[in-house]
Amino acid sequence: MQIEQINKNTVKIHISGIEMRDFNVDYHTINYRSAKNSPEIENMLAVMMDVIDDSTDINTMGETFFIEGYEQKDNGCIFFISVISENGIENLSEIYGLTDVGSEIQNKEPADFQKRTFITKSKQVLRDIANILYSNYGDSISNSWLYKSADEYRLIFEYASENEQEIYMQLIEFGELPEDNALTLAMTYEYFTPIIECNAIGEILLDMLEKI
Repeated sequence: MQIEQINKNTVKIHISGIEMRDFNVDYHTINYRSAKNSPEIENMLAVMMDVIDDSTDINTMGETFFIEGYEQKDNGCIFFISVISENGIENLSEIYGLTDVGSEIQNKEPADFQKRTFITKSKQVLRDIANILYSNYGDSISNSWLYKSADEYRLIFEYASENEQEIYMQLIEFGELPEDNALTLAMTYEYFTPIIECNAIGEILLDMLEKI
């Protein structure tokens, strides 16, 4: 198990495929619900917290964490674990050392526009979402991008903030809309591959997914 402290609030932990097998844990079975009901995942998380306490100056006792994991080629996993303060996770550019890859995070968006990330593993769901967004909010969406890693798609779209609640209510039943979108964007830019880099919604409606 390798650990790197990114800054005072965040660590990066790499668990190899062999170590994952020793924990009897598979990347594809890890999520919030399974962690609450799996002694194996609870044990792995407990060991990770002990490593953080022993190897960094972060004290995990009584803290709340945001944890995001990414599968590795050796069937292991890289975890980013961040302490969440009362006001949310601190400056992302400091936490992740973001430079070019995070420039869209560091540069504040115009006050009346913001970005949202929609996550799914289904091409058909992507088509349905693209149709909803284009049909109902086409005039208020300024741009969109599609990223992919393994079998997961992340559709990022920039839209007029006045439509935020309506868009959220329409899309949440189809897939995942992360609450901490800024952190999700940072992770997407760093670990996912862009496959449609402009007007992704329009390209999806033209069935460009079949060419990916």
